[in-house]
Amino acid sequence: MDILNMTKGCLFFKYLGVPMMYSKLSIGNCKSIIDKILGRITSWKSKSLSYAGRLNLIKTILFNIQIYWSSLFVLLEKILNEIDSHLRAFLWAGVDMNRHKAKVAWEDVCVPKDENGLAIKEKLLTKDKLLRFGLIRRATCVLCETEDENVDHLFLHSSFNKYGWSAMLGDIHMNYDELPWSDYIEKNAKDLERNNFKTLLWKLSLGASVYALWRQRNNRCFSYQKTTKDSVVKNIKRLARDKGAELSGTCLNSENARVASK
Repeated sequence: MDILNMTKGCLFFKYLGVPMMYSKLSIGNCKSIIDKILGRITSWKSKSLSYAGRLNLIKTILFNIQIYWSSLFVLLEKILNEIDSHLRAFLWAGVDMNRHKAKVAWEDVCVPKDENGLAIKEKLLTKDKLLRFGLIRRATCVLCETEDENVDHLFLHSSFNKYGWSAMLGDIHMNYDELPWSDYIEKNAKDLERNNFKTLLWKLSLGASVYALWRQRNNRCFSYQKTTKDSVVKNIKRLARDKGAELSGTCLNSENARVASK
């Protein structure tokens, strides 16, 4: 250390505004994301901002702070609820942050516009949305190259994805259901509440699939790089297995290791 003229550091420290650590996030570690959101809100001094103006700030700035952190960490439910509480108060009351002025339930505000919501959390610009905005001429899915791309098709119903889901769910003895995305999540909501390895692997497979498929989709759209179905499935399994080992903090028993390694 002396020869290199370096000082010894330790975790935790911040890099690009987020904490670097080897353990799971605690509520205290997440204080900076809350402070950042509140700091942005209080910096907008003008009380003349309309609902539309505040809505635009929430969608383009405040919610993107959460997205940035969520791309790096699994945020605690308590933190997510607190963020929603601040965003809701700012939308309805401005910088006064009065939490008792809400005119519509937050859950209804967040749903897509075609469901009579304000689409606050609708950030996934699939081709069907881009086509409606007039930004592209065709909405053909780059994974199957036959049908139009939307959320349901991209993550559940394309031939590319059906192959992957059948392979992964078969390993943990679960069935593939051809349902709309929202119905699929709702149908499996009770299973998601169970605290066992199979449920953990299903959750991680779901998250890894969304990440890997969206990345593969973007690689094909913008970099013209194609990966085979088998390679994508292998990558999803690796992501789910590695994250599962990281979250559990313990070695998997022989049966779980056998399932996870498939």
